[in-house]
Amino acid sequence: DRTSPGELPWKTFRSATLMLAGLWFLSCALPFGVVRDLMTRSQTGLQVIDESVEDGATGVKRFAIGTDPSGLPMYIPETDEPSMPELPEGELLRTTWPSHSGFKPLALSSDPFSKQLVIADEFGIYAGQILMEFGFEGKVKQARGDVVPAVHFKHAPPCPALEGQALKDLGVICMEGGRSCNALVLHAHGHKMVLCPLANASHKNHGSSNPDADTSSATKEPRSGMTWVISEDWLYKDHAKKKERVESLAVNNECTGGGFSPVEVGCVVVGTTLGRLVQLRTHVTNETQLVPERAVNQWSKAVEHGTLHIFPNGLVVALHKGTPASIQAYDAHAGTAIGQWRLPSGPDWLMLSGDHGETFYALGQVNKTEIQLYRFPVPPELWAVRDQAEAAARVRDGV
Repeated sequence: DRTSPGELPWKTFRSATLMLAGLWFLSCALPFGVVRDLMTRSQTGLQVIDESVEDGATGVKRFAIGTDPSGLPMYIPETDEPSMPELPEGELLRTTWPSHSGFKPLALSSDPFSKQLVIADEFGIYAGQILMEFGFEGKVKQARGDVVPAVHFKHAPPCPALEGQALKDLGVICMEGGRSCNALVLHAHGHKMVLCPLANASHKNHGSSNPDADTSSATKEPRSGMTWVISEDWLYKDHAKKKERVESLAVNNECTGGGFSPVEVGCVVVGTTLGRLVQLRTHVTNETQLVPERAVNQWSKAVEHGTLHIFPNGLVVALHKGTPASIQAYDAHAGTAIGQWRLPSGPDWLMLSGDHGETFYALGQVNKTEIQLYRFPVPPELWAVRDQAEAAARVRDGV
């Protein structure tokens, strides 16, 4: 009675038209920014299964059901904290860091013999020998008079290829016996790798008793300044959230028999911003270009710089940040996870490295200001896997 004849249908039609126009204008915002990310977010769910372990206990593994960067469904395994063993007890190293106030470490690496550690910030490389010094009462908890491990970082020799470049990550490469070492540096926003010296050329042959042998072997060594370009066609460029980039690097020192060359699969492993672990090798017709050969694993988040290390025979070890932080080992040949070990609580663990198979080095931050460097023995379980991998490698090589 309150509505004039014909007015109700008109109001209904007008409201429906305005709503349709509003939805049409809203659809124009879907391809952009936050709205696009919200509409394309992967749907995940959890499925819990039981898993048997060697000691007879029962662990629980969760599989997050999501999508990979191409939009295809995938399973992302995540292990519950109660089933994760802790690393053997580590020790704090007495450390002298670079003195400039803007120093912020981005990468950490060790030579295979645990004689030298190398770190990098955004614009510089710093190396230090691992020494044993008399202890003192302080942050390194040792009784006065005991010897403690120590490392004092100093600026490495200039690397002309890095002039004006920002560093991403690095790995240490040493010739047999540690006669001379170089740093393989990831730079140019993850597009290139270059070899940089860790000692002045005049000191590389210091202490050698056979100059002729040094001269002949020097011709086989990689040249400082040698550069490899990482191909980009395999990186996702149209992902809903961001463009994929190479973010981290690890290098296998077993590839240095006659001078480092990443021609073999497994010599170089990289991690990307979309969580892919990928083995690279040289292009079949261009030895200065690196192309993907095999995907090792897929994470649910980015593989950050300073979090990868390669043990002998293809064992890839990665640092998983978070609470709790952990170290996970992968068999690069089979593409399977071997084990996971929890790091001690306290520091905010940032980076990981290791030697030839006996020691981990981990860099952590306390109270968001103090940087600490620890070393941990390799877990016995990983020793056993390493020995099995070495035996399998000998069988493959016919030794």
